[in-house]
Amino acid sequence: MTIDTWLSSNNQDYKIALQLYEALPTCNRHFLKAMQKADTPQNLIKLRYQLEKYKKLEVPKATISKKNKPTLIRTTEPKPSFKPRVLITDLPLELHATYIEQKNNFAKACSLKMQLNALEEHEIEHKALGVILKIESLFKAINEAWKIIDYYLEHKEVIQVPKTTLENLTPIELLKKQNSLRSSITRQKTRKEKLLAELKNTSLRTQKLKLETKIEKATKKLINLESTLSFVLEKI
Repeated sequence: MTIDTWLSSNNQDYKIALQLYEALPTCNRHFLKAMQKADTPQNLIKLRYQLEKYKKLEVPKATISKKNKPTLIRTTEPKPSFKPRVLITDLPLELHATYIEQKNNFAKACSLKMQLNALEEHEIEHKALGVILKIESLFKAINEAWKIIDYYLEHKEVIQVPKTTLENLTPIELLKKQNSLRSSITRQKTRKEKLLAELKNTSLRTQKLKLETKIEKATKKLINLESTLSFVLEKI
């Protein structure tokens, strides 16, 4: 079974997910060993995240060599970059907390990376996985923060991301919430792509204005959904 087949399957078998992850060139043996200890909803979510992340990393770009043979070049997922050109004074008060939080998260991620590198050999098996997951969570939070900041810089409008209460949800309920959000994000992306295609093909000014308004609403909703998903993943 391929990763694509497993990800699109309604019955995602845990053992198959382990086999698929183990076969990856990016397989982390400490993470794999931790996942092999127990088949739980939380571990299934972590495995699926790793498989999805690998698919994003391994999108091939084709180039033509001198012999006209296609060569695949591995691409890497862009890491969130700290943007010093944007000052807190460039933002409204409503976004100051978001700006400060992403700076703090970046500093925490750097500190955790140094802690990871400093682990002794006998500590790696028990501590490395937790540190790696914390770093990934921090970078996801930074990405979501910059989506909100970048949206303001482009549109001069603050997106209010609703706070979701998840404290009382069970692991199964969190998994269902995650799947629901992913489905909503996919639908919203499809809608936005359709609107962009319509905008490209229309020449009527009134129609363009209507489409641009719809695209702006779709963009805000997409950012809201992705931010909520990031919040859910932090709780898993």
